[in-house]
Amino acid sequence: MLLSNFHMHCHYCDGKGSPQEMFEKANRLGFVSVGFSSHAPLPFDNDFCMHADKLDAYIEEISALKGHAETQVYLGLELDFIPEVTTPCDKHGTDFHLTTKLAQCTPWMHLMINTQCLVWMVLMTSF
Repeated sequence: MLLSNFHMHCHYCDGKGSPQEMFEKANRLGFVSVGFSSHAPLPFDNDFCMHADKLDAYIEEISALKGHAETQVYLGLELDFIPEVTTPCDKHGTDFHLTTKLAQCTPWMHLMINTQCLVWMVLMTSF
């Protein structure tokens, strides 16, 4: 049986462990692939999403895990849609800057270029 988990939250959002700790444990347990999917920043203070100022560190830390063991690593974000608060194209935290950063790091992403709604395209084409 091939073990994989594509919905891992670490200390960047509402998870407990570091990406490194989670990756090492998955590798020891024989996982063939893991996907980090911390909650993307939202336009209001909360205790479950990543803060916008941590996004670069999150991308760098997850990207640094790639290629160091047999476990394949995927970088992603869980984009929370909250009716009347956020939209698939919310410009407060998940904007074109975010899409560009993820596209540079994730070989599985196939963006359909749409200047009105790039983040929605990320959501539709991830994994």
